[in-house]
Amino acid sequence: MDILHVATELAPQAKAGGLADVVSALTKHLRLLGHKVTLALPRYPALERGGLLLARRLTPLSFEHVGQKHEAIVYDGKLASGVELLAIDLPGLFDRPGIYGQDGVDFPDNPERFALFCRAVTELVAQRARTGQPFSVVHAHDWPSALTLYFLRRRLTQRPGLVLGLHNAAYQGIVARDRLPALGVAWDDYHMEGAEFFGQANVLKTGILSADAITTVSETYAHEIQQPEQGHRLEGVIHSRQNVLTGIVNGVDSSIWNPATDPFLAGRYDVEDITNKARCKGALLAELGFELGSGRPLAVFVGRLAHQKGVDLILSA
Repeated sequence: MDILHVATELAPQAKAGGLADVVSALTKHLRLLGHKVTLALPRYPALERGGLLLARRLTPLSFEHVGQKHEAIVYDGKLASGVELLAIDLPGLFDRPGIYGQDGVDFPDNPERFALFCRAVTELVAQRARTGQPFSVVHAHDWPSALTLYFLRRRLTQRPGLVLGLHNAAYQGIVARDRLPALGVAWDDYHMEGAEFFGQANVLKTGILSADAITTVSETYAHEIQQPEQGHRLEGVIHSRQNVLTGIVNGVDSSIWNPATDPFLAGRYDVEDITNKARCKGALLAELGFELGSGRPLAVFVGRLAHQKGVDLILSA
């Protein structure tokens, strides 16, 4: 298949959380399975600094969005994994210090700028179809990319399969309903079976209802987001789409997370010889200023300090 992934993060160049790691690993391994894989991202300065766009072809992209004409430049690049990269340059929108915000505060125009990115991707997909090289599947990740699916469903009669990767149902892109026109969502889609969400508008909900298939990070999470505790008021909508919802367990990319080859460890080890594991523990304790040689077990948590991550369970263990 010819698969286009649409995302706002990529490890290690543009990373805010675990989504970046998933996008990097998933695209790589789909290519290893024999598929042709392309990734569409906003053009962040970090992509240029990382050398991904050095050998590039520039393609102009013209499209209309909410009554205005827009011009974008698509930078062609390639990841080390061989995955094709399409970095969409929308001047003034993605050349910022952070992906979603700065100093813990979201950029106030996130919904509008991500909607414009999604609209640009839609035009790119349509352009490919006109040249006789259509994508088989478009897989959009989380709410910032979700409107890609909505725009494709609304605008293309011959469209690829539409997949939503739902990594975290807590982040939904909720906006006041009077901002809906600025996102390019039609007023006739503002209703209970559409973008409407308790008197506001919900971008993630719009993507959920636009997708042909929905994937999430595990079978357990697929069940949890259909319940009030983890559904974050979308549990009813997600449950209504349970027939197209699939939980796929996130794996570990052993080319990166491998103590036998990791260059950042104080000593390398594997299942045959774990001698250096104690050396690694000692190095970490020394760096953090903890007592050495106590013999007490050390638990290390890699993740955001968010309730979802179960930090409270670790502390109470």
